[in-house]
Amino acid sequence: MQLETDYLDFLQNIEFAVAEVYKDNPDLRDPDVIKAYDRLVKFYNRKKKRMPELESSLTGISAKVFEAVQTMCEWRRKKEPGETVELDGFEGIGNDVPIVAVIRCLEKLNKSAEFWHKKDGVRGYLNFVSNFV
Repeated sequence: MQLETDYLDFLQNIEFAVAEVYKDNPDLRDPDVIKAYDRLVKFYNRKKKRMPELESSLTGISAKVFEAVQTMCEWRRKKEPGETVELDGFEGIGNDVPIVAVIRCLEKLNKSAEFWHKKDGVRGYLNFVSNFV
């Protein structure tokens, strides 16, 4: 599975969700996004194993990123029979991403966030993403 080829649109959806939070919260920093991505990977790994959800330990702006990205992931994620999630204005479009791909995409974006944060500072990833969405 080539993430950039097979799931480019999904990766862009996730980064769009992050960029929207950044637009509304200019104090957002890369570590806040990295915390949210990390927590989302754990969330979806538990979901894949059909384990109960843990209460989120995220607060403040990291929690906003978590919620925005989770909403996007849930909209795009391939559902179990009888399970539905709709995002206003986008009902029934593109709900096909297997949970394994959701996890791999989140891991990839987390690595990207860490890379750009180390390379360009406290908002390196956010500034990088903002240039493309």
